[in-house]
Amino acid sequence: MTFHKKSLQVMDCLASQLWAKYSPTFKKSNERQWDNDPVTYSLNCWPGELAYFWIGRIRWRYNQDPDFWSGFDDSEKSVIRHFVDDEGDFSRPVWTALLTYINMLHFLDRENTESWLPNLVEKAGADFIWNVLLPYPDLNNRLISLAFYASCLDEFECLSHLDVYKRQGFFLQVFRMATYAELDEEQRVRLLSKVMTAGDGVYAALFMDQVAWAFEFRLDSKDKDMVWDLWLHQFIEDRHAGKGRNWSEKERIAFAKLIPLLDEHFAEGVQYLSDSFPKIADHDFNELIMIDNFDNIPLKNERACIDFYSLLIKRHGDGPVWGVQELLQKLSNRFGFDEVVPLVSLAKQKRMISNTWVLFPKKEMHGGGKEGEA
Repeated sequence: MTFHKKSLQVMDCLASQLWAKYSPTFKKSNERQWDNDPVTYSLNCWPGELAYFWIGRIRWRYNQDPDFWSGFDDSEKSVIRHFVDDEGDFSRPVWTALLTYINMLHFLDRENTESWLPNLVEKAGADFIWNVLLPYPDLNNRLISLAFYASCLDEFECLSHLDVYKRQGFFLQVFRMATYAELDEEQRVRLLSKVMTAGDGVYAALFMDQVAWAFEFRLDSKDKDMVWDLWLHQFIEDRHAGKGRNWSEKERIAFAKLIPLLDEHFAEGVQYLSDSFPKIADHDFNELIMIDNFDNIPLKNERACIDFYSLLIKRHGDGPVWGVQELLQKLSNRFGFDEVVPLVSLAKQKRMISNTWVLFPKKEMHGGGKEGEA
């Protein structure tokens, strides 16, 4: 879409006049219904729509000629400064727009964005900021260092105000911040200590669930090694030792679900639960027996893997459990028939599987394309 310079000036003038004349008289209505959805509220009131207009204008100008981009023009700088500095019922909708696109704005004009961002963060407060950004905050490392690391620490005091979905997003952001942000050791330790102490430890298991999700769906083996060496190993060491607060049953269950995803560090992970293996049942148990990444577990960890699933089965109640047969067959295919036979006997003792069930030796392809026992 092409605009003449004159047309752009007319739209700028109209938008500026609209803000100057009507922003002081804007009154929020039924805002409470949008308490947990400030983005939708900002899209459904005229101050928010006006803020999105200016952000769209900035993006449109950049797209016209990105090779010769030189940052925000005077009109854009002026209106953003009004959005941040002016105060009234219009503030939260326009702050929402700025926060939603903060990464883009910073990319397009780092110097200008950094001139007003600290003031915006101070005025808006952590509770509001993270309610806007979650569940998928888009923050570069510079923004984290400049404002959002400190804001994240403050948000630990407001987590009860978030719904479950946003809370999950917050702890996934904590994982990313601990892993990828340019934090020094003291900052990382402070961040992770908040995980253990916020809400008297009630969120610690949720954090570990998000770590497990990242390990399963976002990290390859090299990245897993990096996270383990950078902070996760020490974090689990401290939890095992009860530093900060006791290692709860829920936390240990969440960590147990992470262990099969540790790949090279599987055996190390099992050691931390060897003296305090939790009782795992229902959905958590099903998650663990349905793990499908045994090929990523090094053969050197076969003993640790068999021990882990032996503990899992021992701590479970007696009675049939769907999926155990498939688990045993996968373990046999990966680590060998003889290694898994004792585990089969244990599962039969616990009546998880029928006494007549038989473990099959792994089938492999031989010369000529014929199957044979391994």
